Amino acid sequence: MNEELDKILKENEELKKENALLKEKLKSLQINLEFDSLTGVYNKKTFKDLVTNYNDLGVLVIIDINNFKSINDTYGHLLGDEILKSLGNVLNKAVRKSDFVGRFGGDEFLIFFKGINLSKANIIMERLNKNVNKINIQDDYYLSISYGLTEYDNAISYNDNLKVADNYLYMNKKRTDLK
Repeated sequence: MNEELDKILKENEELKKENALLKEKLKSLQINLEFDSLTGVYNKKTFKDLVTNYNDLGVLVIIDINNFKSINDTYGHLLGDEILKSLGNVLNKAVRKSDFVGRFGGDEFLIFFKGINLSKANIIMERLNKNVNKINIQDDYYLSISYGLTEYDNAISYNDNLKVADNYLYMNKKRTDLK
C-alpha cells in the first residue's frame, strides 16, 4: 500500500511540473498573440480591441518613421529592425501604463492616450518627438517621425477615427515634404 501511495504522490508531482510548464507555454503563446514580436508593443489587432473597448475621452495617434525606406536601403534591414525596436521602446517609455502603444505595420505605430484631450496629447507628442530625435541611426543621422492625432470619437468607427489621424499624418508629412 505504501508503494502505491508513493507512486501516486510521484505522479502527482510530475503532473504539477507538467502543469507549470503548460502554464508557461500558454503565457508565452498569449504574449505572442497580443504583442508584436519585433517591437514589444501591442500588435494591430490587440491595439484595436483595446481602443474599441474603451468608451471615454482619449486621443488616437498614428506615427510614421520619416524616410524609413531610405534607411533600409542605405543601412540595411537589420539596422531597420533595430530602429523599429528602439522606437517601440521609446514609445512604451513615453506613455503612461494606462495608455496603449501598438504597431500598425511596417514603420507605423499607434498610440492611444486615455482620458486626455488633444491639447495635452500634443504636448506629450512634442516631448516624445524630441526623445525620438535623439535616436542616433548612424554617424550624425538621427531618427525623425511624423504623426497625426485626433480626439477619439466613439460615435464613429475605429477605422474612421484612424482615417482622421492618418489624414493629419499625411498633412504633416506633406507640410514638411516627407514621404
